[in-house]
Amino acid sequence: MSFNHADILKKTFNNIIQLLPLLLLLAMIIIVPNLSDTSLMSPTQDGKTFGFLWCIIGAVIVVSVLSFITKKTGRIILFQLDILLGIYAAVVFLQGVYFPIDILKIMTFGGLVLFYVLIRRIDLNYHKYLLLAIVIAGLIQAVYGNLQLYGVYHSHHRMFKMTGSFFNPGPYAGFLVSVLPIALIGYFSRNKDDEDLKGERVSWQALCSTIAKYFYGVTFIVIILVLPATKSRAAYLGAIISIVYAVYWLSDYEVINLKIKRFIGQRSNKLLLGILSVIVLLGCSWGLYSMKKGSADGRVLIWKVATQMIPEKPVFGHGIGQFKSQYMNYQASYFSANPDSPDIMVADNSSYSFNEFVKLTVEQGILGLLLVIAMLVLIFRKRRSNITKRGSDEVDGIMNKGNDLQLQNANLKFLAAKSGLLAVIVFGLFSYPSEILPIKMHFVVFLAMIVACQGGVKKKILTSSRTFSMLQRWVVTPVFVVLMVLSLGTVHRAYHTAVMWKDAYRLYQVGAYEESVEAYDKVYHQLNHNGEYLVNYGKALSMAGKHEKAIDVLKEAKDYLNNTILYTALGDSYQALKMYKDAEKAYWHAFNMVPSRFYPKYLLAKMYSENGHRKEACKLAKELLYKKVKVKSIAIDEIRDEMTKILDNDVEI
Repeated sequence: MSFNHADILKKTFNNIIQLLPLLLLLAMIIIVPNLSDTSLMSPTQDGKTFGFLWCIIGAVIVVSVLSFITKKTGRIILFQLDILLGIYAAVVFLQGVYFPIDILKIMTFGGLVLFYVLIRRIDLNYHKYLLLAIVIAGLIQAVYGNLQLYGVYHSHHRMFKMTGSFFNPGPYAGFLVSVLPIALIGYFSRNKDDEDLKGERVSWQALCSTIAKYFYGVTFIVIILVLPATKSRAAYLGAIISIVYAVYWLSDYEVINLKIKRFIGQRSNKLLLGILSVIVLLGCSWGLYSMKKGSADGRVLIWKVATQMIPEKPVFGHGIGQFKSQYMNYQASYFSANPDSPDIMVADNSSYSFNEFVKLTVEQGILGLLLVIAMLVLIFRKRRSNITKRGSDEVDGIMNKGNDLQLQNANLKFLAAKSGLLAVIVFGLFSYPSEILPIKMHFVVFLAMIVACQGGVKKKILTSSRTFSMLQRWVVTPVFVVLMVLSLGTVHRAYHTAVMWKDAYRLYQVGAYEESVEAYDKVYHQLNHNGEYLVNYGKALSMAGKHEKAIDVLKEAKDYLNNTILYTALGDSYQALKMYKDAEKAYWHAFNMVPSRFYPKYLLAKMYSENGHRKEACKLAKELLYKKVKVKSIAIDEIRDEMTKILDNDVEI
């Protein structure tokens, strides 16, 4: 027998070309959640963001170059959900232009769009590897969290022993919950090779399939054991609801005990289980509420105040990023109108809505909410994949391999993606997954898989003409590669800027205010749309005695972020410039934002005392002496000592 070495090499090269984009995506899914960079202001968040951007740009360049070399540009197939998602992405980009926000956030959103497109290009037969990569990442994080509990590794938050590679246990728990139903369904997935282990022969494929099955099972158990330690009630609910959903629909497949299947499959029993599930869910919800009542009441306050933002701009919303910039002003107005509200003791500075649908309605209005609801209806209206109805090459590959078992596993992958998506959505009702990049990556993977499986017969095919293919290869692809190469430079500069910001902050922390201001000033033009940076810079200017410039910078910061730190710094600079009326307004606004805090009123009392307004100073001093303490501290004791001295006229201010 003779071999044509050229044909073998060509076939091998084609296989590498086909698998390389998949391998890049798998590596991203596994690696990005574990990234952290202490040279950045937010090591766990910004480290993941920059790592993701470098990876996605590199992956797009590789895929584009390979498409050009192989002349395989492929057809562009758009389903209903693709079109709706495209409309939503376009709206976000347009609002991002109209409401200037940090360039890094825009680039991250663009990266997620590219991530979605790359996954949509993946053959349906390889979707199982995407789910496997998600589970591998979940197991790594679960083990990492356990090691933190035992003191092997440090956590990323001084108040919590376990955070995984995230900044607190909440996002960490949300990430694990997005993996949990995938691991459960993966355990029940079967392969034709599984039967080989029951027979006389044991094949390599059968062995790998069995190892994968128990890998999914072990991951599920490890995550279940870790979750309680996170104390994340949103994650508990996400886990319960997604697992119930997955088990309920698993009864449609020959993957669970036959008696259980028959029991669940009966209509009356399904109704009974549904009622019991609702009762259990309500009981769990009450228990979770009681577990951390103050925190739960704080979320209710945020939702209450946020709903007051919606009527002002109900149709199109306030714009992307505007919740963070405007919410605290509304909270200040709420407490100014309700000075005796019981909500005072649960209020704090907040940049998060703790409910993604509330945030969506505030920022993108009722139209944005309806668009998202329409997409969710399309996603959850069908319980099975539509792959049997389509005649694409990848579907033919599934049909030709197999049999009912292959189709069943395809449907299980579809169910896994929907269950994972549901876990994230439920978590998002009480938390902020849209701020956590690894959770957003999982969300995008689930969406892309669902769209690919659920496209059905209704589809719109753009492209198959020779002219379009030539245009795509010789014009679109080269231009896109150039843009991606330029984007790499932009990301590199953004990273260097972020490192310089951290250096400036370190100088501020050690009291080197002049040097800190110089360092902050060097990156001003790159970060002047970043609210956190502007507040940091303005505070440093105020501490360095550069009050005129501090006021200008802090006023700029109001367009992107509002909190008590900004307004107390603004009050300090106004007071230093003897602009007492403006200082008074700033201090009062800071106090009304979070009325349980002592510091703004303390600064105001000192200013009144310094300027001879003894009546006002004594009034505030008495209020602070008898004010209810939310969290006892040495600082509060010192404030009360000073207020006592004001009342006794024993101190020179």
